[in-house]
Amino acid sequence: MEQEFGDGESEYEVEGFGEEAFESTQKGEISEEAVYEPEEEVDEVLLTDEKLTPRFLSTVVGPFLMATADIQHIIDEIQGQPTQDVRVKSINQYSPINVSLEGASEALEQIKDTIVPWRRKHTKKIARLTEREKRVEIENKKAEILEKRARAAIHEAEAEKLTVEADERREKIEGMKLENEKLRIELYRAKIQLALEVLNQVAPNLTETERIGYVVKLLPPLNTIVYSEIEVSTDDTAV
Repeated sequence: MEQEFGDGESEYEVEGFGEEAFESTQKGEISEEAVYEPEEEVDEVLLTDEKLTPRFLSTVVGPFLMATADIQHIIDEIQGQPTQDVRVKSINQYSPINVSLEGASEALEQIKDTIVPWRRKHTKKIARLTEREKRVEIENKKAEILEKRARAAIHEAEAEKLTVEADERREKIEGMKLENEKLRIELYRAKIQLALEVLNQVAPNLTETERIGYVVKLLPPLNTIVYSEIEVSTDDTAV
């Protein structure tokens, strides 16, 4: 897929992931530089209502941009295009925080058109799995406390009672883990279908072997985007 230059630029916006983010977007403008080279398409990634702290930059913005670059490189490879670095042209610290990218148009388009809608559709399942995993951690800590109390108990009857309680809690935890694993497998299969959908968009004529190989490559960056707090939308009328 060839990129359009000049008036063909498109503008991308990124918002904090959540229900409010789904209901509103904010516009940004694409800056132009006077250079004696063919124009490169610059996509402006906006993050609303966030402070640009080192932690936010390294744990949220950085992984999102790395995953975006990985997806773009995979698309380039699939389409037989030379792989070029995705460049961060600028980072604006004012609200909204915005990051101007060069060379990631197709990846951002897939994120906006395919990946973000998938994430919206599976938001409740993702949240449920996250919550259940936290509950398992809490129950594990409670079981450990009971086991320590049982070992420290002076009276045999008390120690036996605490041990029974700990065993019952461990049994409950195993059941929770089994349910979590079922949900995790369900989401994993859905992410495989998501990867296949992306491939159908960018290269519908791949062989089955090629599709399997590229699904494996796509899954790690897709996973990062799916669990990111950032969402991408676009205004096709922007110039």
